Amino acid sequence: MTKLARIPAISHEIKFVADHEDEVNYLLETDGKECDPTLMSLLNDVSVRADKDVKKLLDALSKALGKELAGVVRIGKWHWPRNEWWTWTDVVLGARGRRGKRVCWLGLGVNSGDGGARLIGDFGLVRGGIDRLRMFEVACTPKVEGAWLTVDHPARYPNWASELIWFDKKLLLKTAFEDLNIDVVTRAKAFLRAAKPLLRHE
Repeated sequence: MTKLARIPAISHEIKFVADHEDEVNYLLETDGKECDPTLMSLLNDVSVRADKDVKKLLDALSKALGKELAGVVRIGKWHWPRNEWWTWTDVVLGARGRRGKRVCWLGLGVNSGDGGARLIGDFGLVRGGIDRLRMFEVACTPKVEGAWLTVDHPARYPNWASELIWFDKKLLLKTAFEDLNIDVVTRAKAFLRAAKPLLRHE
């Protein structure tokens, strides 16, 4: 039997930009004045390709979530903030066919920096502060093998707003998209099922 090729989750371009985030951002922001023009042109090409590859990855994962979460909660359109490796969607409660009530949002993004590329799933409430998020942390942690608040891990999530993390995994060149997709969908379903009783009171 022929073994099917496993599609990698990230490209070499994503890995390079994620591993050298500070240097890449500095050169792009300064138009590469201290860099050889040929190298700067190559860096621009790599950066553009990385952006496209991240968009492709997140688009595939968000479509899988939209399909697989249909029996758990209703989610809206995925939003794509400009120039960010992140996408998010509203979570709505209410009978299908009705407008429903927007109670929270679910996000998915590729983070970069000292730790290299990481896929992060985050969650926030439409209303309610840090104390309310802690209630979700307590309720969801036993179901998803760990859910934590960004404010409790400032070194890992510097300059982040108060959000609840439901997924955080390092991305390697050997990380297969198929495995990552299963992990994300499984974790999201478990997380939202655990959160749903609390969401009904939002």
